[in-house]
Amino acid sequence: MGKSAPPGRQPADAHAQVPGSAPPCVAFLQRLLKQIAGKIYLIVYGHLVHKSGKARRFEDQHRLRLRQIRMPGYCPELNPDEWLNQGVKTNGLGKSRPTNRTKLVAIVRTHVNRRQKQPQVCDAAR
Repeated sequence: MGKSAPPGRQPADAHAQVPGSAPPCVAFLQRLLKQIAGKIYLIVYGHLVHKSGKARRFEDQHRLRLRQIRMPGYCPELNPDEWLNQGVKTNGLGKSRPTNRTKLVAIVRTHVNRRQKQPQVCDAAR
């Protein structure tokens, strides 16, 4: 799950395991509502946990403050995280076959650093 918030205001970890009967998704949504004032627009993909009955009931109960926008699981044209991942796999790694982790990390970092200096490439995806 990609998260975006003002600096110093990152919401609680989406993947934290919370004891009790509520699934981690609902517990995460509860923490978001406590931490962030005002209306929250949360972009989620088609994972089963986002479609669960508990998650949908929670969203219905808090519809004045919480809106989940559902996206397909893989849709790089609409999802900047997937756009970058697809670019790293296709253009960064391409046909190269790194023989160890160090070489793989170097290739990926080079590609991501290049994309940071070329925001127009990522903007073309929108």
